[in-house]
Amino acid sequence: MERKEFIEILLEIAFASMVCDGDIASEEQDFLRDIEKSDFYLKEFDLSNRLDELNLNWELHGLSICDKILNKTYKLRLTEDQKIVVLDFAIGIVRSDGTMQQAEIEFINSLMLNIKIPMDIVNMRYGNWSVITNFDLGNQQEISES
Repeated sequence: MERKEFIEILLEIAFASMVCDGDIASEEQDFLRDIEKSDFYLKEFDLSNRLDELNLNWELHGLSICDKILNKTYKLRLTEDQKIVVLDFAIGIVRSDGTMQQAEIEFINSLMLNIKIPMDIVNMRYGNWSVITNFDLGNQQEISES
């Protein structure tokens, strides 16, 4: 996959990670802006126009944009390195506001399945993710991170 194509996909996934819980926290926006300025993959590209397009789509279509982006990820042919970068972005964004909502957990789980990242890599990189994913939330809507 060409670098520019990967950047576009990465940006879409990052945006979907930001809105998958139904709103955009300021911490999530700040996290994405900081990444855009400093990340190896993103610093060469001006992403503000594409972010504006994604934001407009989200305002028009709501959460269906997340489903559309997730559906696209199923067909991706990513290298193992690219899978890790994608997951780093997505998890970093959903964690940036200090809480993990059920919708964010479900989004990350779907993303991991769609990009076919091995669970041993997930566990080595992020700890025992299954503790969060298998946690029975009941009526609880958020998991606060310590």
